[in-house]
Amino acid sequence: MPVGGTGRQPVRLRLDGGVIESAGNVVFALDAGANRTVLLGAHYDHLGLGGPLSREILTQAVHNGADDNASGVALLLRLAFRQSALPAKDRTNLVVVAFGAEEEGLHGSAALLDAGWIDPNTLVAALNFDMVGRLDALAPVLALEGVQEFPAWRQVLSAVPPPSFTVRTEGHIVPGGSDHCTFATAGVPVLSFSTGQTDDYHRPSDDVERLNWQGLGAIERYAGAVLDALVLVPVDLRQRPADAGVSAAN
Repeated sequence: MPVGGTGRQPVRLRLDGGVIESAGNVVFALDAGANRTVLLGAHYDHLGLGGPLSREILTQAVHNGADDNASGVALLLRLAFRQSALPAKDRTNLVVVAFGAEEEGLHGSAALLDAGWIDPNTLVAALNFDMVGRLDALAPVLALEGVQEFPAWRQVLSAVPPPSFTVRTEGHIVPGGSDHCTFATAGVPVLSFSTGQTDDYHRPSDDVERLNWQGLGAIERYAGAVLDALVLVPVDLRQRPADAGVSAAN
């Protein structure tokens, strides 16, 4: 497996107050003996009691981050469990990462690459889950970033049964938006799943009572089908038109 180890990878941050060590990344590798490896990632850090990243900067209160990003971590764990239970012939190798220090500037995913824990050249794709818990019940839409920069994703997605919600792929990668940007800049084909920001984003009101559990389950099934399609449709996702630059690198 193209990963330096399974367990906790410390992450050191250089902030205005000096160098601090975050809780780090948590990495798990599932070797299926396949010739293709996919990274699944979601950040687990949030804002604590608020601070400068809060949208209620004058309020000191627990920011639980149910959607941002406990929802993504829950989906990450469910997918890891799902893939581990599949017969080996139906699996691809997985590197599952819960990223730390995303909110401060994607430090966790950068540290994973900078430390050499994983070689980006060995990855066929990196899937990221960030804010997937607020699928709108009346107009359900899941946004996928990465298809514009890596158009071969369309061939994979065409093999996935249509879900019960609308899938939008026209959006470009937003620089610094989430950990998938780190991998896109390194040339790894990425696909980031999100139901988008809500009024509760980076507020204490981002709590579990506001999550759409049925919607989260539907997204889990769709993401699992995407993983299945990666096995059945082994296209080279790195192939893209010459003018399709990765905006995360600009």
